[in-house]
Amino acid sequence: MKFKKAKASVFFCHIHLAMGWCSKDQVIIDLKTNTNPIRTYLHELLHLEHPTWSETRILKAERRIWKKMTHEEIFLLGKRLFSRKFERWEDDIG
Repeated sequence: MKFKKAKASVFFCHIHLAMGWCSKDQVIIDLKTNTNPIRTYLHELLHLEHPTWSETRILKAERRIWKKMTHEEIFLLGKRLFSRKFERWEDDIG
C-alpha cells in the first residue's frame, strides 16, 4: 500500500457524529471516541488521494485495503500517524 506523501497537517479533536474529517490540507481525527484511529487515518488518506470519489466508494476501498494489510503495514501506518508533533485543533467540530 503506497500513498503519496500527504502534505496535510494532522490534528486531533472531538468531532460530533464522525471519527475523522479531511480537507486538502488538514486531517482531523477524534481520538476520544474513535476505536481505530489508524483505520480512520487510512480512510482520510483515501479522501486526499481520490477527492472525487463518493463516501461509498471510499468505504469500499478502505475495507478492501484494510483486509489485505499486514500487521507490519498497519504498524507503519500508525507510526506515520503518531510520529509527529501533537497538534490539537482549537475548537471541537460539529
